[in-house]
Amino acid sequence: MAGQSRFYGEALKHSLPKMGLDPIEFPSYFASVENSFTLYEVPRQLQSKLLIPVLNERSKSLLAKLPKERLHKYVEVRDYLLREFKLTAEQYRERFRTAVKSLTETYTFLAVVSKIFSCTTCKIGRLKLWNRS
Repeated sequence: MAGQSRFYGEALKHSLPKMGLDPIEFPSYFASVENSFTLYEVPRQLQSKLLIPVLNERSKSLLAKLPKERLHKYVEVRDYLLREFKLTAEQYRERFRTAVKSLTETYTFLAVVSKIFSCTTCKIGRLKLWNRS
């Protein structure tokens, strides 16, 4: 296991993004991490171990509250963090409405970001409707 962790850790060292500070970007951050895991075919039992070092400090401190047996599962770590930051569909809808291109961004990047905000708004809204049933 240690050998595998070292191997995948080296492979992902420069491709896994560092987590930003804005919680509104976390769903797209996790999507990026998951794409990297898929690309490098990272085994499920290593995914959370490789994720934790690249999280921001606030997320790491929140993980201190998560039971150890749940820390070994990437999906549980991801879902726990998203739940703790309490991201709402309205926050994503507002970001979608107010998205503008900055001087350093391309229109392609703006389109991707807008799509992420739009899709995340729909996903969160569907989850809330489904949970009410």
